[in-house]
Amino acid sequence: MVPVIRNLGVVALAALLGACATTPENAASPRESSVLAEAALPVLPEHRLAVDDAEFDGLLLHREDRAVMIASDVLHSSQIAHKEALKSRWLATALGPAGLYWTVSFIDVVNGAPVIVAEVQVTLTTDPPKAAIREVQPPRPLADDELARHRALASAAATQWQRCSPQYTYSTQFKLAGDHRVIDVRLMPARQRADEFPLSGFHRLRYRETEYATPADTYAQTPTCLHVGQASGSEKPKDVALRVDHTTSETPTEFHVFMSLSYDRPLLVTTVRNRLTWLVVDGKIRRIVSPKGL
Repeated sequence: MVPVIRNLGVVALAALLGACATTPENAASPRESSVLAEAALPVLPEHRLAVDDAEFDGLLLHREDRAVMIASDVLHSSQIAHKEALKSRWLATALGPAGLYWTVSFIDVVNGAPVIVAEVQVTLTTDPPKAAIREVQPPRPLADDELARHRALASAAATQWQRCSPQYTYSTQFKLAGDHRVIDVRLMPARQRADEFPLSGFHRLRYRETEYATPADTYAQTPTCLHVGQASGSEKPKDVALRVDHTTSETPTEFHVFMSLSYDRPLLVTTVRNRLTWLVVDGKIRRIVSPKGL
């Protein structure tokens, strides 16, 4: 039987605290949210590693996506030739494990070979973030690691996977798997409107470092395409949690963390396999008591 997403929707955060009302006026205050966090149930030992990985990878994915958006805006405002075509081809490289500093390299194809033609340095530690662009003249060939990531992305683009949006953004990063490196290509549906929140169509394709013909492993976050739109414009973002029953793993994934951070909203996730309830908020995954009536 093909698993389905059930009971997808929105719920006032106050309901997670046992409140009976679900209107914005009765949504959880910051103090109530703090109480909720303190009342979180302990994560089971068998889930600890998966939760830690999801929190780390989801935060890094969110910061990478933000750096790419900033770099794309800077590129758009520049005088670099063919800049519109370049905006769909990039590699983002973190300068440090926290993902607060990035180099976003934009790629063109010259004489059949990919080359870097522009780079944007993005700093996320300031408000607003800082970005500086430079044109690479002459264009430089991709370094070995860059070329490996570029080839993995090209393979992923040619692979059959469920698309839930006309536009996608992506991430290609090396990851240590045991005693060897792999390349994780993550594919995320782009938001088409400010009041639309894609909760499906997220994919992770894993490649061995030197084998790009087919992915060594694939993961689809959801089996169907579903989107949630904001019911009205009156709610404050963190007063309303997006709710989804999750069928493809026993814990929330990096994509849930990414969605919560990117949409600036909590996610209430029920993992159907083990009937556990989780709150994903502020980059953290907490196991909670399942709210009554939800």
